[in-house]
Amino acid sequence: MITQNDNFTHDLRIGKDTENWFSKLCEAGIGDGEITIEIKTELDFNATTGNAAVEVYDERKGKPSGLSTSEADYQVHVLKVYGEVLAFFGIKTEYYKEIVDSEDRVLQPMGDKNTATESAQGYLIRFSEIFSKITAIGRRLLDGKSRS
Repeated sequence: MITQNDNFTHDLRIGKDTENWFSKLCEAGIGDGEITIEIKTELDFNATTGNAAVEVYDERKGKPSGLSTSEADYQVHVLKVYGEVLAFFGIKTEYYKEIVDSEDRVLQPMGDKNTATESAQGYLIRFSEIFSKITAIGRRLLDGKSRS
């Protein structure tokens, strides 16, 4: 059964569960605290749309949020259906911001709403677009360096 809920505490618990899972996965490599990661969980139906939900503004607080204010080294999206992790992908934050800013996009409501129906806002970006653009960024970086 899918739990639909506008409760931040519920969402936080799900996020923490996902962070704990990912931390266990990464203990051998990045658990030294030198690398910071922000985890975003795409749940149930959202995990099947082919889109990443990228929050950039919180109209409830009237200020930038999510990716636009992140200081983490990497952003990781985890796709979960009925509590099972199907897949995850990570991208360096500076390149993710570049990808998000590379197109004219329309802000869409996402996440929890307050009683005035204000919500976080962001963009739905196709995973295929993200991977295509990260490949182009990789080529650009390779072209700028010696291949010796």
